[in-house]
Amino acid sequence: APAPARSTDTGATASALTGALLHSAAGGVGPLKNIQVDPLANTPVDPLANAVSTQVADFKPLSTSLLTGNLSRGAAIRDVPLVKHVMKILPG
Repeated sequence: APAPARSTDTGATASALTGALLHSAAGGVGPLKNIQVDPLANTPVDPLANAVSTQVADFKPLSTSLLTGNLSRGAAIRDVPLVKHVMKILPG
């Protein structure tokens, strides 16, 4: 008959499973952080290369280039301003 499981065996098993899961997730998610988001970036037909801006009275001008500029230059997901903070919590 097998010996009853001890708490140290259970803790070691849980630790090994957690480590294996994190390492396999890092291998799968890591390359996704470096994928170029806009496949048409740096081409003459890139629809995100067109920026629109406006200025009202003495306020600072607003432009869509803040959102689309990095993408139209071929940025990866990790380079997009708001997304890069979320990507830091993912392994890889």
